[in-house]
Amino acid sequence: MTNQAANSRRNAFRKAGIAATILLAAALVTACGSGNNTSTTNSNVANPSAEDNDPASGATAPDPADQTANGSGGTSASNDAANANAGTSDNDTSVNNSTADSDASGIVLEGTGTYTGQIDSHSVEIDTAEGPQAFQIDDKLAEVVSGLEMDAKVAFEYTEKEIDNGGEKVKQLWLADIRLQ
Repeated sequence: MTNQAANSRRNAFRKAGIAATILLAAALVTACGSGNNTSTTNSNVANPSAEDNDPASGATAPDPADQTANGSGGTSASNDAANANAGTSDNDTSVNNSTADSDASGIVLEGTGTYTGQIDSHSVEIDTAEGPQAFQIDDKLAEVVSGLEMDAKVAFEYTEKEIDNGGEKVKQLWLADIRLQ
């Protein structure tokens, strides 16, 4: 009977080891799978309103949390006035925000910076003096930026569009042109 008890005990330990291995594998798969979808963590981005879409390209508004508070995401009139009085920058990676009415969609602004890369099919990131900024692109510019290398120095033209994001006014930056410096 001792031999049978020892075999029973070994089988119990073997089954417990297999169960622990399966549980660990399931935990790893779950943990690894849940962190990959970072672009849709905000419910506003996951369910954009019709006003947030660009009908020509199907692009949606960037996450307002990704916008910086320095002139590209929800600025106040005092910030625009301060930028207008600041003059030109000695830094090569600057964005020209010298107009007080920069949120009008017809005004083309200019800037320079470092191309960081494409965020998704309709937006890119450029590191400016104010920090990294997300810019929306159309299909024509998507072809242009696909040829750019990461960390390339670029000069660009863009417009700012103010959109309604669930009752909150948010500024979107739209690239009009981008070229190597």
